[in-house]
Amino acid sequence: MAILPTKKKKSVKSVAVKSVSKKVSTGAASRVDLHPIVTEKTIRVSGTSNTFAFRVRTTATKHEVIIAVLEKYGVKPASVRTLTASRKTRRRGRSVGTTSRWKKAYVTLPAGKTIDLTV
Repeated sequence: MAILPTKKKKSVKSVAVKSVSKKVSTGAASRVDLHPIVTEKTIRVSGTSNTFAFRVRTTATKHEVIIAVLEKYGVKPASVRTLTASRKTRRRGRSVGTTSRWKKAYVTLPAGKTIDLTV
């Protein structure tokens, strides 16, 4: 009776986070519709915690926002948080309607980096 060799199990190594620069495609900023939100609150937050607010499409993902900021401003964000603003009921006389929902992205930049929102 012949003894068959057993297969060794391959060890799984931890995979580092993939570089965003490899996936940068032309036109990501226009597909995400990256528009800065300039209010008193966002100006205060940008000065203290280096976080900027952008209005983006409702279908935009965090990864797409990272690529769009990298493409438009040349800075890779440290983190991105998104939130979807829900619809609100609005009245005009007797008729009742709702506002459209929209998505906001808070982009935190690394220490020492900044962006010019006038671009």
